[in-house]
Amino acid sequence: MSDIGIIGAGSFGTALAISLAKENHNVNLWARSETQIKEMLELNENKKFLPGITFPKTLRPILDFRDLECCSIILIAIPTQSLNQFFLHDFKFNNLPVVACCKGAELETGDLPTEIIKRYLPNNEVLVLTGPGFASELALGKPTAMSLGSDRSETNIQKMLSSKTLRLYQSDDLIVEDDVDVRQFTRSIFESEYKIIEANNGERGIKKAIKNIPDIIISDLM
Repeated sequence: MSDIGIIGAGSFGTALAISLAKENHNVNLWARSETQIKEMLELNENKKFLPGITFPKTLRPILDFRDLECCSIILIAIPTQSLNQFFLHDFKFNNLPVVACCKGAELETGDLPTEIIKRYLPNNEVLVLTGPGFASELALGKPTAMSLGSDRSETNIQKMLSSKTLRLYQSDDLIVEDDVDVRQFTRSIFESEYKIIEANNGERGIKKAIKNIPDIIISDLM
């Protein structure tokens, strides 16, 4: 059992909280709206985003950042456009691993979620969780597979966040460059029609290409 903090009580953040709490993890789900927190505590569900799905006993909606200090990992599931504003809050991440569960890029700068997070937390392990996956199906306990990207070759986060119904697959790190978000974004475009092969350098890429004989090779090497 682990203490897990989830920042963002939208549909995906809430679905992750429900799924992880079903595995008997203690999950603290933070929302910025006091009204939303009170409603979730009263109804024991997130009526706004996932109506009718009851919270497990180990899921606790919270408003105070101090309730996240006991956690061993933090998942950030807020809109990418709100990340910079979020980091203005006085919350101490210390050396906790942080998982970005955000989509897209910041419109003004083009920065991806992990780029933004690493600016504020340069010494933390920063990972990215990507689909395909639907919040309602995840919350209802239907089998879901997702990708967990990390710049580190080994991480125990995959095991911690996986469950009987949520399978996380850790990719081989870098495809074209060392940015996790770009790698996962590129994969999401092609994985519905192609088997994606990833390598962290050109030498390994050649070996994997010879072994698997892919239909297409995407690389920025000239």
